[in-house]
Amino acid sequence: MSKNTQNTNAANDNESQSEGGIVDKAMQTAQRAGGAVRDAAQRAGQAVTDSYGQVSERTRDVANRTREMAGEWEQGVETAVQANPLSSVLIAAGVGLAIGFILGYELRPSQTRYEQLKSLLKA
Repeated sequence: MSKNTQNTNAANDNESQSEGGIVDKAMQTAQRAGGAVRDAAQRAGQAVTDSYGQVSERTRDVANRTREMAGEWEQGVETAVQANPLSSVLIAAGVGLAIGFILGYELRPSQTRYEQLKSLLKA
């Protein structure tokens, strides 16, 4: 073999080795980055799970306290109605009439259809 051929072969071998080294380093870096991303995702998932558990527990506590308060209020109203049945019926009737008048007034048109059309035609 000639000297040029030997030099060319040696240069090609050096290039192959340096390219292989670069590829190996790139693969190692990618593997480390993948591991870091996987670890970060696991930590984030655990944080979400922990937060969900805390929110769920607080929600249950609030629901239980609300249920207890509603039960106490119901017992108080029941006791008041049993102690004063006539007053309770009269108050309920008054509230019902008031709501009926308010809704009736709101739902009643201020002008009849005929009056609305008549005013539109005059304009």
